[in-house]
Amino acid sequence: MQEAHRWLVLLQDESATPEDRARFETWRGGHPTHGMAWQRATALWSELDNVVPALRQATPLSAIGGNIAPAPASTVFRSAVSNRPRPAAIGRRRLFQVAAGIAAVALGGSYLATHPGLFADYRTALAERRLITLADGSNVELGSNTSLSVTYEPAVRRLTLHDGEAFFAAASDPARPFIVRAGGGEIRALGTAFNVKYQRDRVVVTVIEHAVEITFGNSSVRLAPGEQLSFGNVRLSAPEPADLAAVEAWRRYRMFFNETPLGEAVAEIERYRPGRILVTDAAVAAIPVTGIFRTDQADAALQTIGDTLPVDIVRMTELLILIRPR
Repeated sequence: MQEAHRWLVLLQDESATPEDRARFETWRGGHPTHGMAWQRATALWSELDNVVPALRQATPLSAIGGNIAPAPASTVFRSAVSNRPRPAAIGRRRLFQVAAGIAAVALGGSYLATHPGLFADYRTALAERRLITLADGSNVELGSNTSLSVTYEPAVRRLTLHDGEAFFAAASDPARPFIVRAGGGEIRALGTAFNVKYQRDRVVVTVIEHAVEITFGNSSVRLAPGEQLSFGNVRLSAPEPADLAAVEAWRRYRMFFNETPLGEAVAEIERYRPGRILVTDAAVAAIPVTGIFRTDQADAALQTIGDTLPVDIVRMTELLILIRPR
């Protein structure tokens, strides 16, 4: 495969000569596995450009201070696998390297530049779980890659979940409401325990005990025990029954999926490993997944999905994984 990638890079280059193409044909016909590797390499090359819209949507360059249109994924890939620079292509390859650097920032480092929780009071690392006891005796359990700020005033206890997931057990204090802000909405505890998950501009609130009052825009909804709703994109959903075992699985270092669409399952797995996991096909994203996986074994979960579903797991790098139809 490495040889096939190198030939692919060379033949895409405008400076490739007829002699280069003749040597390639000799290589491709030299062994059956060479032809197979070439077919896989060209198929993967074609597919790379299909995931560019997903990459751009996930991390637009404008969000990290860039104003340069990102290069096609195949271009970035070409610069990464090529090991034969040519004099005529040095200037262009330097641009490829810059594009690859921008892509690396977008995939692995944009969190610091795009998230308002950079200077939050409490933060957790990837796959870390942390229990915090606040000044009033309330307990907050933070999940993976979560940031939280706390502001206690004489008349109100206000917390801001910047990103991630947290379980709140609010201490009773009728004189000071316990309010959690997330994604433009407010969750007011009514003597309760509840879970808030804030990911990709969507907030999901689940009540474990008692009740909460949720305000988003001009709408306000009271949520009862065992109920769940979400808000984001100027919309507040209606309350619905929640699968509490699935909601609280992360507190036991587990991911629990019950007929969960693969796209949603992947988004959850992605919270426990660095980089991005992109599903390249809408039909694949809709495949239901059922299973229980450990949060500290995210790659093993991906391997199981690849072994049991009609999909291929393609590791471009440790920071970019594609899931495509088999």
